[in-house]
Amino acid sequence: MNQLEQRLLKLEKSVKLYRYFFGLSVIVAVSIVLMSHKTQQTVPDLVQAKEFQVVDNFGNVVVSIKKEDGGGKLTTFSSNGKKLVSLITTNGGGGGISSYDEDENLIFKVTKTEGGGGYLAVLNKNSYEIAEMGATTDQAGYIRTNNKYAKTLGLISNTDGGGGYFSLSSGDQQVIRLSTNSAGGRVGVYNGNNQRVAYVGAQDDKTGNITVYNNNGDILATLPK
Repeated sequence: MNQLEQRLLKLEKSVKLYRYFFGLSVIVAVSIVLMSHKTQQTVPDLVQAKEFQVVDNFGNVVVSIKKEDGGGKLTTFSSNGKKLVSLITTNGGGGGISSYDEDENLIFKVTKTEGGGGYLAVLNKNSYEIAEMGATTDQAGYIRTNNKYAKTLGLISNTDGGGGYFSLSSGDQQVIRLSTNSAGGRVGVYNGNNQRVAYVGAQDDKTGNITVYNNNGDILATLPK
């Protein structure tokens, strides 16, 4: 056998070997494709844990869901770990929402009142309530505005008879009161000692009345007499 024949024989053996490996690779690839089609991804019906956390790329917790104080709690955090928003269960069994500023000072909250019904409050950066609204004990609505130290400035609510009520305060002391009832409207002006010094309004017989008082609440003049 000459040198050319030897080279041809060697080349033929190499081609057979390559054909074998190529065929085997095709079989393996087809098997993987068929198996992947048969495998179905399933989603569990229920996942339970003491706490769930969502973290960012640096491992910082940005969302936490867990049980606290007998109820569920969901809290979101900033990237530096500051609390931003919390959904909580209140002591009375209702739900609550709390929002915080960048220093974790409470600035907004929604919850329930003691008599039942909703309650919303806005706080300043020093955590004093400066505005609130909600349901009264007799299930009517009220709105209150406060100064920067949470002292009442104005209040809108209802009277015991179901009429409207509005008051302005100074130093948490009511000085002007406006109210309505079945007879009509009434306005009272009070001094710093909570003594009424002036009154204008409708009497029970629906006639008008104007009365002026001294600083002790004694009548100085009234119309009609």
